[in-house]
Amino acid sequence: MSCKCKIAAAALAVGLLAAAPAMATVTVTFSPVNSVVVVGNTVDVQIIATTDDPMLGWGVDFFNFDDGIAYLDSVVLGPAWDSANTTLDGEGFGGLTITPTGTGNVLLATLTFQAVAEGTTDILLLTDNQEDEGFLLDVPPPGNQVFLPDFVQGSITVIPEPATLALLAFGGLALIRRR
Repeated sequence: MSCKCKIAAAALAVGLLAAAPAMATVTVTFSPVNSVVVVGNTVDVQIIATTDDPMLGWGVDFFNFDDGIAYLDSVVLGPAWDSANTTLDGEGFGGLTITPTGTGNVLLATLTFQAVAEGTTDILLLTDNQEDEGFLLDVPPPGNQVFLPDFVQGSITVIPEPATLALLAFGGLALIRRR
């Protein structure tokens, strides 16, 4: 092997060793991010993961900061997920699939909330380093890896019924007229 070939081979080897593997990213959002619902009604909020790599599984913790305003009524997994489980700490849920999902925006689940009182409550997903939380991505070698996602917080605002608003408005008009 000539000297030039040895130098080129060594440079290629050093370049490959020095190249850092690309880190996958996952961003998880609610759709819509901020929901408005009338007291007594329900609202559906989708959990969407955006990634450039196919997913094999996921697990997250879910927090609703004020169940007295809107409480989680049901969770329905997206069509890509074969099975569901609650997380080991009992604070969340997740999904698994045998066939890797597509890339881009992937529907993880649809959450249905029941609105019970006026106000605003924040809703949040997170991972806290439990072995069943995070996102298992089907990435090029070294192979499947678990990644912790970036989360976008959401909220649910519950407003009074239109009839209640009308009664309040009429009551206000009556008070003004009395003066």
